[in-house]
Amino acid sequence: RDYRSVPIGSFASITSSFAETSPHVGIYNVAYDIWINGIARPGCTEIMIWTENFNQVPGGKYIQDVTFDDQSYKVYKTPNTGYIAFVATTNFTSGTVNLLETMKWAMAKGWFSSNSTLNQICFGVEMVSTDDTNATFQVSAFSIDAKLKLDPTAPASGATNPAPAIQR
Repeated sequence: RDYRSVPIGSFASITSSFAETSPHVGIYNVAYDIWINGIARPGCTEIMIWTENFNQVPGGKYIQDVTFDDQSYKVYKTPNTGYIAFVATTNFTSGTVNLLETMKWAMAKGWFSSNSTLNQICFGVEMVSTDDTNATFQVSAFSIDAKLKLDPTAPASGATNPAPAIQR
């Protein structure tokens, strides 16, 4: 889904649910791909959240382990912070992931600025090889639930007549 540079700080929540099946042959990962401050260009950051890993190795250097909602990940990052990978320590092929929590964690580490923007969220398979065998990968469910923070200065929903100005 494209977000066209919406400030990350304007979101109250971003979660995503998915379900997938993979053949467990070759080399691949199943992952979220989140683009911050642009898409695949200098100065942007790619955050990957690997939900399933089969013989794949993430880019960058191992940084630390982190846990979100009872799911543990090994975190990898390139020196220029253009790439951050959260690799699940235990594969999971369905569930709900708190994407905003992951972005805010990386932001708090100083890996991108607090005024950064969200450009795109994707989910799918990065396939390197199937070891020359026929293989089927299937995504049977995928949804994103993103909620913006409420603007306290905006009129109430459904309000048609704002309060009259007080004249003195």
